[in-house]
Amino acid sequence: MLQKNNGSVLIITLIIFSLVSTICFMCTSLVYSNIKISSLEIKNLKLKEDSLSAIEVIYSNMLEEVENAIDSTENSDEFINYFKYDNCRSFILKSKDISKSDLDKVLVELTNKTPFGEINKLEFDLKTIATRGSYKKDILVKIRIDNPWTKVNLIQDEEKEDLNVYDLITIYNYEEL
Repeated sequence: MLQKNNGSVLIITLIIFSLVSTICFMCTSLVYSNIKISSLEIKNLKLKEDSLSAIEVIYSNMLEEVENAIDSTENSDEFINYFKYDNCRSFILKSKDISKSDLDKVLVELTNKTPFGEINKLEFDLKTIATRGSYKKDILVKIRIDNPWTKVNLIQDEEKEDLNVYDLITIYNYEEL
């Protein structure tokens, strides 16, 4: 009686072994795909941090330039002209300078989008492109610089020092591309 069951036990053992090995391969591939997804999320976060860091550096550069503009202008037209005509290229180059930071793999594009004839505000598009290997992350923000001279008709020298430059520059419309 035992001699008749030897073949069927071997077949059942092989079937159980193949099922267990199939389940093990599926679990291994599931773990591997989860590791790949996690590493992609970490790379995405690092690229996003690099882009946002570049935006913060550019924001501080713009604050310096706006402070210089306030110190060297006396009315609304001079303030707007400071950024629009002669100093526009210089303002953009100084603002987008991130060479003093460790953000060597971030490309910055700063474009003046101020409508012609606008005297109340200046508008800029800032696009940062962070790269690491074959991965890249693009972030586009819009920046508005309000003209302090249009809010107050006449700013005295004491009020010029009390003027909060942080209130003049607004970053809005954050968009990941």
